[in-house]
Amino acid sequence: MDSGDIDVKVEIQKTLISLNEITLKIKNELNIINDLVKKDGQLHTAVVDANKTLTVVAQDMGINVKNILSNEKSENESQFNLRDIISSAAFQEKILACLNNM
Repeated sequence: MDSGDIDVKVEIQKTLISLNEITLKIKNELNIINDLVKKDGQLHTAVVDANKTLTVVAQDMGINVKNILSNEKSENESQFNLRDIISSAAFQEKILACLNNM
């Protein structure tokens, strides 16, 4: 083996080590993304379930959820500007406030 062959083998080894390090970094980033997706997926499910439950409770109490959401007037309902709702949490807060005011 001459000096040129050894240099080529050393460069190949360095390249393989570098590729391995990059692969490990990518794998780590994908694991982080996977964890975030799992968390948000569960959160989304919980929010949807909570909204469904609040809607049923409100309807059982005679609150017309559609009217509240469309900002129409009703005798027994508090008036809110729900067109500005930007999150499910805000929706829940408005429904809970309605329930508490009854």
